[in-house]
Amino acid sequence: MSEALENVVRDDLYQWRDNELLERFYPGTCTLSGATLLGDDVIEKLAKCGERIRGGEDLARHIRWPIGLGIESIDTETHHLTAYGEALLARLQTIYTKYDQDVAAQEAQLRSLPSEVSTQSLYEGSSTQNQKRQRSRTVNSDEERTPTESTNEETTTDRQRGRGAKRGRSAEV
Repeated sequence: MSEALENVVRDDLYQWRDNELLERFYPGTCTLSGATLLGDDVIEKLAKCGERIRGGEDLARHIRWPIGLGIESIDTETHHLTAYGEALLARLQTIYTKYDQDVAAQEAQLRSLPSEVSTQSLYEGSSTQNQKRQRSRTVNSDEERTPTESTNEETTTDRQRGRGAKRGRSAEV
């Protein structure tokens, strides 16, 4: 299992546990937490197990979770899923399916891109975009200025030039 899938499994199971699992089995309760039903250690083991969990035997091989696997399954090596175990297994299948669909969509998007791009067209496209951005900035900044701002800027510039010129003459004399 890839690191990306591990992260997806981990993140989704935490969300599911905290938002849906508790509400499904104990609606409206405030005395239990999702972590009481499905501990962090179980989620971590499922995320890092290295394979996709397909059934009760896979669950039993990777985790110790009596509430989901049934107490008799721990003692007798039978793999009886409780309602909690079935809900977890269904959620894992949903996670795997969604992940596969997302990966397939990303691959399709990559395949739709051109296989080669000439450097000339790449640089021409970027310089054209830069020119358009610069033009739009110039237009926007000119439109945002008020007549007083333009006058003040010109006056300040003239004064600054004048001071510089006086200093220059004083220094020369």
